[in-house]
Amino acid sequence: MPTTSPHSTSHADLTNLNFHLLMIVREVANANRPEAIMRFGLDDDLLDAIVEADTVALEDLCNSGKLAFRPAFTAQDLHASAIRAGLAKPARGRVNRAQ
Repeated sequence: MPTTSPHSTSHADLTNLNFHLLMIVREVANANRPEAIMRFGLDDDLLDAIVEADTVALEDLCNSGKLAFRPAFTAQDLHASAIRAGLAKPARGRVNRAQ
């Protein structure tokens, strides 16, 4: 887990989230490289850099104060998932094609 002196709770949360995401990227890449490229939208060079980086380099990257990855889903994808999970209802007058 990265050790930082965060400027705020949200900065510390982003740092921790980034670190965990990058650890997952490394784990998936070591098990199935093509899957990691597809799931995380990374090219070979960036994936190599993440897999080969030492912990200090990863901590520096994580401490940027920005989210390391952008969500690949859209608001519509998230809503469809929430409907399937029973957390939301379809909007009136709209057909949910994702079910």
